Amino acid sequence: MVKYATLEYYQALAEALNKDEEFTKSGMSTTYIYRLSDRKNAAGGDQSYLMKFDKGKVAEIREATATEDAEFISTATYDTMVKITKGELDGQQAMKDGTLKFKMFLFKAARYGKTLTRMGAVAKTLPGVEY
Repeated sequence: MVKYATLEYYQALAEALNKDEEFTKSGMSTTYIYRLSDRKNAAGGDQSYLMKFDKGKVAEIREATATEDAEFISTATYDTMVKITKGELDGQQAMKDGTLKFKMFLFKAARYGKTLTRMGAVAKTLPGVEY
């Protein structure tokens, strides 16, 4: 059992993505930060996790700093992130209503749109996640 939105959770997600044939075939190379606006890290900044992708594989998972940048950054409350991950809230709708802020590098968003959707699908099927 892994607790959602922890380093262990993102490590489990990385393992699942690296085993997912559809995801790995994408060849995606980018950086992605998940930022929880209502949870704080030891330094007092928003709790954030960085995933670095290289040629369709997750190459790095770690806590991100408050000032760190990435090509994709999702910022929302813990509850909003849980609802999106579980499929209870559509990410597009969350952006429209302002509960999710999504910074993206437009060219890569267009190029990797299906891959990012697949990443969400894999996250929804992770076994043993405690929300």
